[in-house]
Amino acid sequence: MISRNVLVHKLVQILKLKDEKELTPQYLSNFTASQLTSVGITPVAIVEIQEWLSHFKLSLKIKAPQNEDDVKKVKQAIAVLEVFQFDTRAVNEQLTHFLGAS
Repeated sequence: MISRNVLVHKLVQILKLKDEKELTPQYLSNFTASQLTSVGITPVAIVEIQEWLSHFKLSLKIKAPQNEDDVKKVKQAIAVLEVFQFDTRAVNEQLTHFLGAS
């Protein structure tokens, strides 16, 4: 698992910020998960970012999967939920609907 300090440093570099102080929850909430994964942020780091933002009642921008890599990550997340015995029927239906509509 990536340490929070390593993640913060990586985000500052990738987003071309002057320093960590510019990496505010409000700033980070302007990005989608797809944008962040496309520049090398891992799905695990996306979860950490989302958890951090939730403490401020914020979220990454909500957007449907944008490409095959996004769909793969969604399917992996569903698989993790399934192995922990979560009912994933609704999210599978939503994904199927999305894939059929795109």
